[in-house]
Amino acid sequence: MKKMKNRFIPIKKRLMLMFLSVVIPVFIVGIYLTINIRQDMIESRERDILVETERVRKGLEGNFTSIIQISDWIYQDPGLAKLVQKKYSNPKEMIEGYNEFTLFDYFLNYHRNLANIRFFIDNTSFMTNSNFVVTDDQIRQTDWYEDAVMGKGKISWRNIIDPVTGKTFLALIRSVYDIENQFLGVLAIYVDNLSLMDILNSATIDNVLLLDNEMTSFQYATHTPKPYLTKELQKKMQSSQMNVGETYYIEMKETKPFIFFGQLLELPKSITNHFQVVTVMNNEELLNEVNQIMIKSYTIIGIVMLLVLFVIKRYTNSMDRRILQLKDSMQSVASGDFDIPITIDGNDELRDIYNQLYTTMESLRELLHKNYQHQLQEKNWQLQQKESEFKLLASQINPHFLYNTLEMIRMRALKNKDKEVSESVKILSKLLRRSLENNQQRYVKLSEEIDFLLLYLRIQKLRFGSRIRYEITSEVNTAQYNILPLILQPIVENAFVHGIEEKAESGQILINIVEVGEDIHILIQDDGKGISKENLLEIQNILTKEEIGNRIGINNVNQRIKRMYGDQFGLSIKSTEGKGTTVRVRIPSTK
Repeated sequence: MKKMKNRFIPIKKRLMLMFLSVVIPVFIVGIYLTINIRQDMIESRERDILVETERVRKGLEGNFTSIIQISDWIYQDPGLAKLVQKKYSNPKEMIEGYNEFTLFDYFLNYHRNLANIRFFIDNTSFMTNSNFVVTDDQIRQTDWYEDAVMGKGKISWRNIIDPVTGKTFLALIRSVYDIENQFLGVLAIYVDNLSLMDILNSATIDNVLLLDNEMTSFQYATHTPKPYLTKELQKKMQSSQMNVGETYYIEMKETKPFIFFGQLLELPKSITNHFQVVTVMNNEELLNEVNQIMIKSYTIIGIVMLLVLFVIKRYTNSMDRRILQLKDSMQSVASGDFDIPITIDGNDELRDIYNQLYTTMESLRELLHKNYQHQLQEKNWQLQQKESEFKLLASQINPHFLYNTLEMIRMRALKNKDKEVSESVKILSKLLRRSLENNQQRYVKLSEEIDFLLLYLRIQKLRFGSRIRYEITSEVNTAQYNILPLILQPIVENAFVHGIEEKAESGQILINIVEVGEDIHILIQDDGKGISKENLLEIQNILTKEEIGNRIGINNVNQRIKRMYGDQFGLSIKSTEGKGTTVRVRIPSTK
C-alpha cells in the first residue's frame, strides 16, 4: 500500500485559513450577541420608562394628597362656620371677622402647590372677596357645584372655570358642614398649574395627566399625537380594566408608532373620580435610537474586521516574502553559491533562522577555503619534499669515500703535528655522520639533538677560539623526549652568522631547556648585535606565513614544527638591537 503524500499548503494560505476559521465564528457570535443586546436595550428602555412613570405618579400623588389634607383641616376648622354663618350688619364688621380668619392665607403662603382657595357661601350679608364668593344662580347651576352639594362632603376633582377670574383650574371640590350638619358652603381648592407642570416635566419622556379618562390642561407631550389622545386613547382607556397601583399597557394600531403606559393615582377619599398619568413612548424613535447604536456597532465591527484583515494580509505577504527569501538562500548555499544577503527584514524567529543559516554558510565557506589551502599546501609540501629528496640524492657522495678522505686528512695533519686541524677534521667527520643518520629518521631523542649541537659548537669554538662562549642547561631528562632532527642547529647557526660574527668583541650563546606544562621550551639566546625593529617585524611576518620557501632557515624549521605538531607550536623571536636575540622553540613533550 502506497503511503499518501501530504498536500503542500503554503504558509500564506494556512495563515489566511486560520484567520477565517477564527474570525468568522467570532463575527457570527458578535452578530448574535448584538441582536440580544438590541432586545435587552429595548427592554431596558421600557423599564426606564416605567420607573419614570412611577416617579411621576408618586409626585402627583404627594401633591394631590397634601391638597386633600388641607381640605380636611379646613372642613374641621370651627372658625370657618363662625365666619360664614354670622349675619353682618355692616361691611366693617364683616371685614373685621374676615381678618380674624387667617387659615386660608396660611395655606396659600406655605403650600406652593395651591393656586387659590375659594369658599362659595349663601350668606348674602357677606361680601365677595379673594377667598369667599357669594353664590348666585349661575354658580348654583354649574355641574361641579351641584355635584358638591349632592356629595354631602365627599371629595371630587373637577376642571372648573373660576367665576371670579374666568380662568380654568383643576380643583378639589367638596361641600362643607358644621358639627350640627348645617350646610356652610362649597370649598374649591385650585391646584397650581406650575407645580403640576414641574412634576410632569421632571421626566425625560412625554406624560399626560387624565381625570376620569379625560384630558386635563396639564400635559407634557412634545411628540404626543394629541388628536388620538383626545379621541381614540380615551375610548380605549374607558374600555380597559384598571386597578389602583397597577400599570396598564395600550398599543393601538391607529397611533403607531406610539405606545402608552398608564397608572392610576392612589388618592385617599377620592372615590367619586380618579386620576391617571399616561406615559407616551414613541416606539419608532426608540427603535431608531437602538438601531443607530446597532449600526454603529456593526460599523465598528466591520472596520475592525477590515483592519484585522488588512494587517493579516500585510503580515502574510511579508511572511511569505521572507520565507521565499530564506528558501532561495538555502537553495543557493546547497548548490555552492555563497553570495546571499547578510540578513532579512524583521525581528523574529525567522530572522534568527536566517542569521544562523548565514553563520553556517560563513563557517562552511571558511572550512572549504581552509581545506583548499591545506590541500594546496600539502601538494606544495610534497613537491618540495620530493625536490629536497632529489637534491639530496643528486648531491649525496659515497659515505665511505668521504669518511676515508676525511680520515686521510686527519692522519696527515697528525703526521705534520697539526693537532688543531686533526681535531677539526675528526669533529667534522662525526658531524657529517650524525647529519646523514638523523636525516633518514623522523624523530630523534632530544639528547641526540643536543649532542649533534655540541659537535657544531665545538667546530665554531675551534673557529672563533676565545671570542665565543656557550652553555647548555636543561631542567628535563633529554633522553626521554623526542624531537624533530636538525631543528636546533640552524637556529644556532643564525646566531653565529647574524649575531656573533658581526660583533667585534666576544660573544656568548646560552641554550636552556625547560618544561612548561605539557610543552618543552628551548631558549637559544645570544648577546650579538641584535635585530632592528623593521627586520624583526619582517621576520615575524614570515614566521606567520604558511610558506616554506627555497632556502633552509628558521622559517623552514618553524614550518616543520607547525606541520608536525600543530599551529600552536613553533618559533618565536625577541630581539633588541645592540643587545642580542632570543629564539624560543616550543614543542610538545612527546616521549
